[in-house]
Amino acid sequence: MQLMGLTVVFTGKMQRLTRAQCRELVLLAGGIVQSNVSRYTDILVVGAFRKSQPCGISYKLERALFLSRSGYHIRIIHEDEFYEMLGIQHWTNWL
Repeated sequence: MQLMGLTVVFTGKMQRLTRAQCRELVLLAGGIVQSNVSRYTDILVVGAFRKSQPCGISYKLERALFLSRSGYHIRIIHEDEFYEMLGIQHWTNWL
């Protein structure tokens, strides 16, 4: 799936690539990268969270859930699904 024109935000620690590498993949796929979740966010990619985070979720995820309940469509996906969307089956080839 191409990300042409879609706005993507990342939260949590990406386990396979750095955030900079993930942002580059979005840009190469025609997407837009933002640092904060807003009503214009199309996809929130969720990585791993520290155990010390309350409730195990980030502010960005909390915000995306709130906006989703308010009628905005924000697709929340795990990091693995992000790679699958881009057709990256064996992520080690991208390091």
